[in-house]
Amino acid sequence: QLEGEISPSMVEWLSSIKDKNLNNCGKFVLTGDMSTLSITKIDLSNMDSLEGNIEVFKDMNIKTLNLEGCGRRLEGNIKDLPQSITDLNLEGCWGLEGNITPPILDWLSGIKTKNLERTTFTLTPQTFLLLLKGQADFTFFGTLCLPSQDTIQQAPPDVVNGLNAITEVNLTSKKVGFNVAGNIKDLPQSITVLNLELCDQLEGNIKDLPQSITNLNLKYCHKLEGVMPPNIFVLLLEGKAHLKNCGTITMPSADAMAQASPAIIDRFQAIKKVDLSRMSNLA
Repeated sequence: QLEGEISPSMVEWLSSIKDKNLNNCGKFVLTGDMSTLSITKIDLSNMDSLEGNIEVFKDMNIKTLNLEGCGRRLEGNIKDLPQSITDLNLEGCWGLEGNITPPILDWLSGIKTKNLERTTFTLTPQTFLLLLKGQADFTFFGTLCLPSQDTIQQAPPDVVNGLNAITEVNLTSKKVGFNVAGNIKDLPQSITVLNLELCDQLEGNIKDLPQSITNLNLKYCHKLEGVMPPNIFVLLLEGKAHLKNCGTITMPSADAMAQASPAIIDRFQAIKKVDLSRMSNLA
């Protein structure tokens, strides 16, 4: 198999080749000081066995960077890319990571030509709040992970308070324009209306859903599962929770229902008609 080191001179040569396909070759490794290059365009696309770290490009005055299809072996943090880039293609660079901070979001938003499909990065509490308030465009991302509760609790008070004031959340790809990943335990606990339909990269146990929820849609969230708490079970019976084709969910025990709040018990006892048809995931 074809393999070898990708030195600065090799980077310059490969970048000059418009149409190339080096997928399924042996191991290629980025090697050497790339800052010695004077080129402003780097094209290492279609090299799915390329290894290394994008940090090697950090000090370059790059205008165009095309790493499409470089897969999981090319690693690095998006913050280390040169801010001079005006044309960016990271499609299929699964190995890249990084937090999408407000400055990173502003920089990426200003790049006219970009492709971040099939990449995964992480929201910070600040950008998560911007997303939930609809105050910024995130539609050019592939997948974004929710910030963890630990990270949120360390955010400035105004950000924490802002997240805790959110009551309606719609994270469907149709609404936000990208795929949402992470764990549902990291959602604001103030939510009353939650729509996660087709968010099949979100994980978690439904017991961690906010107790404040009054309307819920988890259709096709295949990685969400667990025993329903009484409040979610009552919403399901009332037709206000849609759980079809999510992961395996289990009805609460009689003991759990008996220990529910009086308001939940009253609503449960007031139910006259139940339709749980086509819920093959109900255990």
